[in-house]
Order: sequence, then C-alpha cells, then structure tokens
Amino acid sequence: MNLESTFKEFLVKHNGAVDIDSLPEAQFPKGKGDFFLEEKRSIIEVKTISSDRADALEPWFQKRVENSSEVKNGMPVVFGTVSFEQVYEGHSNRALFNKQLDSLAARTLEDYIRSSKKQIHATKKALDCKDAYGFLVILNEGFEFYETWFVYRVIQVMLQRIATETPHLKIDGVWYINESTKKIKEIDVVFIHEPEELDDILPNKILDQLARNWASYRGYIST
Repeated sequence: MNLESTFKEFLVKHNGAVDIDSLPEAQFPKGKGDFFLEEKRSIIEVKTISSDRADALEPWFQKRVENSSEVKNGMPVVFGTVSFEQVYEGHSNRALFNKQLDSLAARTLEDYIRSSKKQIHATKKALDCKDAYGFLVILNEGFEFYETWFVYRVIQVMLQRIATETPHLKIDGVWYINESTKKIKEIDVVFIHEPEELDDILPNKILDQLARNWASYRGYIST
C-alpha cells in the first residue's frame, strides 16, 4: 500500500474521518477537501508530491542560456555541453540566480497552498461549519529534493501571505510527512503554524495529536 492510501486508511478507519468524496457531489459546487474530522471540527486536504521539480530545471535553464537578456543579467555564455555546476559557478549574480531557482522549486508547493485554501473554504461553506479548522497534509514518498527545511520555509511564507491578504482563506496548519529518504521510519516534521495568539494554539494541538497517532500507526521510532 502506498503512502497516500495508507494515510487515507489511517484517517478513516483509525480516526473516524469522513471521506468527503463519499458525500453527494451536488453538495460541493465549488470544490471540496478530502476529509472531515467532525469530532475535531477539522477539514483536511491531502496533497501527494508526484514529481520532482528537477524535471523542470533543464527546459527552464535552457531558455535562460538562450535568452540574451538573461546573459546580461549574469548568465555565462555557454559553448557546447557543460554541467549545471559550471554554469552556477560562472553566474555573476548568484543572489539573483538562487532566487530564480528557489522560485522554480517552490512552485509545486505554492500551487498546493493556492488550491487547498479554496477547497477548504468551499468545504466549510458546503458543510455549514465555517468555524472548522482547515489543514493541509503534504505527503512525500519518493522525492528527495523536497527536504524538510526547504518545504518549511516556502510554506511559512505562503501562510503568512494568506493570513495578511486573504484571511478568510486562512489555512490553520500544514503537516508535512516526508518518507522520501527513510531507511528507518522517523517522523520528519509536524508543523507549520506559528500561533499569533493564545487562541491559535488549538490547531497545533490537533495536528500534534494526529501526528503522534500516525507515528504509532506507521511504526516510526520516535514522535
């Protein structure tokens, strides 16, 4: 059983979550989340990383090598075939190049956040539980590129932006489950909600308890 199927079983069979896909489609005219934990008043949207952003690096990079304005911005002139490391070392504006690479790598995570905030909001309205918490769970089973520190940084920026610009679409927490490089099962991180007020602590407690249950269910050696 893959990670996504295992996690679904964990939520439904061991935590009493309602699989929203099993509810009437007509109830959700504008999209929907994946699961509803009625006891915890929580809507959970699950996203599974299915490709490595490295697969987009080569065409992205090639366009910049061929673009004269990019050369002016510091991209070295390339003759023949060279390694990425050589181009990176030869770039005259490392800060700019790093920013561009970060933006490319973060795109998948940003897409998850943008779609999830709308799905969670629509589900709250459809289920008439506007005071419910909304969580995003990101699963990573096979892509080593998405290291926890990088995911944490990208998600924190996105959550802060949402809280400021569209607070009605706020996501209360994100839980990243990273099993991409595990030889022994360990929980990598439970996050990503920095409570601004005392009242904001409860979402962390809900995620923390779910994570402890998951660690036990999955056989992690630590929680």
